[in-house]
Amino acid sequence: MSKTIAETTGSFRLMRRFLVLLLPAFLIVSVLGLYSTQKFAVGDERNSVVARVGNIAARTASAISKLPQNSTQANQESILALLLSDRAVSCVVLMDENGKDVATAPARVGCKGVVKAETLNIPMSKPLRGTLCVKYNLAELQARSDLFSVLSLISLFIGLLAALARSCRFTVFIGIGV
Repeated sequence: MSKTIAETTGSFRLMRRFLVLLLPAFLIVSVLGLYSTQKFAVGDERNSVVARVGNIAARTASAISKLPQNSTQANQESILALLLSDRAVSCVVLMDENGKDVATAPARVGCKGVVKAETLNIPMSKPLRGTLCVKYNLAELQARSDLFSVLSLISLFIGLLAALARSCRFTVFIGIGV
């Protein structure tokens, strides 16, 4: 009996029409907004990580080039190890002009086993002619993107629940006047 009374008063039909308009519009606008915000933020972050790694690699190359000619491999590896303080850097190899490893970080391991990594090569002229090869990954960006996606979905769900609660209150308010 109560169901037919609500349907005949018009408040139930009004609520249904209101929700049919509100929910798709809310979801479409919210999802598009969150998606574009995420893509914009992650794109800027990627450029920031690449610039950060390039900057520290260039400084390290400069420090190595200032070492005396008779510097030991341990001295070079100590300087290369500083690059590993950045979580994006996976490994570093200082190679001579023939491609032979002169110094590596992590020491004695170098870049063996590093599969998914971007590579930055910096030509060296002192103390030997060769290349400083820095391999870095963007895993931190993926983790941050995943966290942003989860938080976005949670906020979207909370917003949807708030909109539904508000529309139910709206129906009660309209139903009183009918």
